[in-house]
Amino acid sequence: MTRFVGLGGPAMVAPPCRELIDIARNLGAAHADAAAECDRSGEINTALLDDLRAAGYLSAVLPRPAGGGGHSLGEIVLAQAALAEYDASTALGVGMHLMVIGNEGWGTRWHPRRRERLFAYARQPGALFNVLATEPELGAPQRLERPATTLVPDGPDRWILSGRKSFATFAEELSHAVVYASVGDGSDDVCLVLLPMSAPGVSIERTWDTIGMRATASHDVIFDGTPVEGDNVVNRSSYRVLTKRPAMTPWFALPVAAVYLGIARAARNHAVEYARTRRPGRGARVADDPHVRELTGQMDAELMAAESTILVAASAAGLELLESPRFEAIEPIEAAAKLVVTSTAIRVVDAAMRIVGGAALRGGSPLERCYRDVRSGPVHHPNDGRAQAALAKHALDQLRTPVGIEGSRLFRVNA
Repeated sequence: MTRFVGLGGPAMVAPPCRELIDIARNLGAAHADAAAECDRSGEINTALLDDLRAAGYLSAVLPRPAGGGGHSLGEIVLAQAALAEYDASTALGVGMHLMVIGNEGWGTRWHPRRRERLFAYARQPGALFNVLATEPELGAPQRLERPATTLVPDGPDRWILSGRKSFATFAEELSHAVVYASVGDGSDDVCLVLLPMSAPGVSIERTWDTIGMRATASHDVIFDGTPVEGDNVVNRSSYRVLTKRPAMTPWFALPVAAVYLGIARAARNHAVEYARTRRPGRGARVADDPHVRELTGQMDAELMAAESTILVAASAAGLELLESPRFEAIEPIEAAAKLVVTSTAIRVVDAAMRIVGGAALRGGSPLERCYRDVRSGPVHHPNDGRAQAALAKHALDQLRTPVGIEGSRLFRVNA
């Protein structure tokens, strides 16, 4: 198959990154048939997940002093795109886990003792994390609205957690959850609670039934009077203060966008292989049709531009401290990258569908799954409207802050 290489090719990346990409690509390819079956059944591809864990992929962003691979955001973006070419659902679920560790490994938002506890959990066999923030009534807390899930006092340094979270990616495989909740002690505070999914009062309701990303098995998680020790309340702040902070972190926006870049690559590769080998009526190749050649050129140009955008955004984010006010300078870069990549991915998949034609619509076709999965891209935070609002905010309301690469540390380092 003629694969799209792009900026993740062997000549473009350092050996440690190449090794991580190879793990993602080789294991993804080995489990590709299972990925198709899991898409049909709506179950998690646990065999691939286990192999990724055994290969060290799930600890790739854990800092080296903590026993992990210490890979950068840019390296994770490339590896996630490679994995998503074969199994987008698994790439998305693993991406949520990497987000939790990456935020703390590189952003250091929690108290050091609690951060070390997270890293200790991450080193345990079977460790898998996710942030549970979305709720049935609230939806995704795009601006960190106060959730209905509550954490109420239950004696000295003890709490009770109650509520329901939806869109809990990989719910049945999670070892721990970071739960976004309102503090019910008369304050206006909100908090994050780190707790094992085996805790009393935690249950899963199998609600996941969607057209795309079916094998993420993102069921509802219910907390019914779940006891929480005080030290597991890992981050607490005033709701009013929280809403004034940047609404996204690069460790969520970019690895998620990379998944959709991988879906688009997979669709492109399938369409190109089809065009090169298909000869209707034993005549000319589909590849010789002028319109097909135009669509192919369009796909590759858009993929190269999207890949460049996400890697520049990852490089800029890697040079900024998330706790620093400088993060405001890269917020529009992250928003733009997520918007550009997910929008591009949809256009590329649609172009691939046009090249292949009616065969792409058959159930079980690789392109049919790409078509369904890629539609989820704009839904993830920041959605298109929020991304555009972040860009408009910097253009119209914060004129003193340079926008784009010039406003980030990347420009100053390389200038």
